[in-house]
Amino acid sequence: MERLTSTTKTLVSRTWVVELPFNGFTKSFVRHFSDGSITVGYGDVTYEELLTKLGDNLKIVSDDELEAMMDAHEQSLFTTPTAISQEKWDEMLCVLPPARWTRGRVELFHINEHLSGSAVDWYGHINGSYYTWTQSCGASTKDMEDLVLEAHKKASSIQVT
Repeated sequence: MERLTSTTKTLVSRTWVVELPFNGFTKSFVRHFSDGSITVGYGDVTYEELLTKLGDNLKIVSDDELEAMMDAHEQSLFTTPTAISQEKWDEMLCVLPPARWTRGRVELFHINEHLSGSAVDWYGHINGSYYTWTQSCGASTKDMEDLVLEAHKKASSIQVT
């Protein structure tokens, strides 16, 4: 009786296929195994076919490169507070249960749904003025209050002639 032996292959490395300019998403991934085999995650193409598609707009990147690209993309989404109506504030407050709803120097909350990574839309209210901006969901309450206070100070100092 012939004995069957199984050979196990282990994952050696994984790389990512991204489109340039980078929009925060990967197009596919490539896995390299200890037995020399290579698989492509999405797109129903072989590794060789994928290589022919690489050009100015597709690039294979490492985990570290992808992390740096994701961080840069997330940072590009961050904005400073801009004025909105009370109606918009009320609408967003009722969309989903607000996350991190606090009433300190400024009344604040952010939407639970993330735009990308940790980026979320924040909302702030102070003295009858309402604001929205995009920042990390992990940002400190103090930092978010400071952003609103600065925006409110600038808006209040504008003289109408």
